[in-house]
Amino acid sequence: MIQRDKSPTQDQSALAAFRSLISGFLDADACADNCKRISADKLSDPFTELLAHENHMTTVLQSFYGQPVELTVLNQVAEASYYTRMINLSKQGSEHVVEFGIVRIDLSLIPDSAENEILDRNAPLGDILIRHDVLRHVAPQWYLQIAPASPIQSYLNIKSDAHAYGRIATIYCDGRPAIELLEVVSGQ
Repeated sequence: MIQRDKSPTQDQSALAAFRSLISGFLDADACADNCKRISADKLSDPFTELLAHENHMTTVLQSFYGQPVELTVLNQVAEASYYTRMINLSKQGSEHVVEFGIVRIDLSLIPDSAENEILDRNAPLGDILIRHDVLRHVAPQWYLQIAPASPIQSYLNIKSDAHAYGRIATIYCDGRPAIELLEVVSGQ
């Protein structure tokens, strides 16, 4: 399990990364006002299992729920070699959302065959990278507690008074930071 220090600088860095990922998709001020950085040891079950690891969320969610997950792209932006999308992952064949996410991909660091499949928007990113045998390492940087008042909550199937939890991570492809992501899970 990755532990980060608890300095104010880390809090500021986490919120800056959070704002950077959500800007253009959601109200950054409203989301950041309802979000705080927490350490991995403050995560409770099932969030420790779902977030405090160095695996692809796709495989962790499929294992946790006992079935494949499906991708829904809610919004996307392409600028130069960067492709950013806001997504939901749901249990296969249902509308039960198990993850809300935003992913920013430097497509210049992704093999063409994987890039084409990413842009087709038919499969979760983790599945694609695994299937194309892209050498990768998932590095969680920060963990977040998302308050019920956050606009992010509207994308998850959770009780209206429950906090959601997430992580900001970087995926290194062939040793280079290729993908930044925000992953928020429902745990239900």
